[in-house]
Amino acid sequence: MKKLVGEMSDLLNKIVKFSDDYADVKDIFLNDSTMELAEDAIGSLKFLNNSRKALSIIKFKYFLKGLNYENADKESIEKLIRYVDNQSKAEFITNSFDKIISSNSKLACCVMGLMLNDIGQHNDDISQEDLIMLNALPMLNDFDIKNFHYLYKISSKKSQK
Repeated sequence: MKKLVGEMSDLLNKIVKFSDDYADVKDIFLNDSTMELAEDAIGSLKFLNNSRKALSIIKFKYFLKGLNYENADKESIEKLIRYVDNQSKAEFITNSFDKIISSNSKLACCVMGLMLNDIGQHNDDISQEDLIMLNALPMLNDFDIKNFHYLYKISSKKSQK
């Protein structure tokens, strides 16, 4: 796990290198000391914030399952690190992490991991389809994704006849 955390840190450092313009603005809005001050003032806010953090970890674990599908942990993360070689790719990966954390579905997090794994494996440029998927998946819940999969199976069976 320490190895994985170190590699994710390398990826985030590479993203930061391409995203220096945005870092100062993000720090202003998402300053942890501000959140800690609010937590001290309101006890229930601390519980809610801890719950949010726990849910974020669960979602991130599902993302890692998708990212590491049929690969060793280190290999897929290294490919993702190598993939980030310009600002638009760094922004795409950063937006992907934001979408993963804000997702309504654990399955969507896993699918986004599969998506990033595929992009990193093939070193593909970001396509319009990737952007559509990245924007649509976080809005779906697990039930929606299961229904979509079921409808897709029915549709593909009919088209084979």
